Amino acid sequence: MSAFAGKWVDEAEAGELEGFDEFTSKMGMTEDEVNKYKGFIGKQETIVDGDEWQYIYDFGEHKSHHKFKLNIKNPTDKDIEGNDFKITPKLNGDKEMTETVETLRNKIWVTTIMTRKIIGDGSRQEIEITHKESGAKMKGFMRKE
Repeated sequence: MSAFAGKWVDEAEAGELEGFDEFTSKMGMTEDEVNKYKGFIGKQETIVDGDEWQYIYDFGEHKSHHKFKLNIKNPTDKDIEGNDFKITPKLNGDKEMTETVETLRNKIWVTTIMTRKIIGDGSRQEIEITHKESGAKMKGFMRKE
């Protein structure tokens, strides 16, 4: 079983994450979008069946469910804001994963690279998201529920 499987919750509100302001600015998020996400504490359930994975996100009133396969560019899906996105996830060993995500925001494709690392005894994840076009980064942690 993958170390990423299970239910996870953010350790801090999104607005408290290292690099949040610069990252959201470089992503082209509006002031309303930024204010909406500042107080979010997200929950994520990761279901693993070989190379077929599922993420079930819960951001309070915003929920989404995504199915994808490892090591391929997956078909277009919709994010919680209704934007089209394509994810290319790759395991880099048992405790590290990289997700390249291309998102269509305001008619422009934006690329982010998310690195997830299982740390310590396996009950925490370090997550770093990089806005590829600018290099802006946002970093936080999740813990297993």
